[in-house]
Amino acid sequence: MLAGEDLLLFRANFPKIGLIESRTSALIHLVSLLLEYAVAQGLDANALLEAAGLDADLIANREARVPFEQYQALWLGTAGKSSDPDFKLHFGEAARHFPPGHLLGR
Repeated sequence: MLAGEDLLLFRANFPKIGLIESRTSALIHLVSLLLEYAVAQGLDANALLEAAGLDADLIANREARVPFEQYQALWLGTAGKSSDPDFKLHFGEAARHFPPGHLLGR
């Protein structure tokens, strides 16, 4: 979950968006995809995970799931730390390059 300086940065950049609280979760695979793209864009995966309250060791467990709040915090934190104002759009465009049969592939 966002805390401290990261929470302040989030609120400054996204004043009208609140963190969704739910009992849903996201597959660790989705976290991995986002991190792979973020790293390719020059962002520090460990710093992003830490800011979202996620343990880097969790990535190795392909069966893991993360609370949706933390996945959302990772997404928003990653987009906020990127120098690309259209980070989310460009991630979606990059998804076209995943192999067929991949979760985000065509």
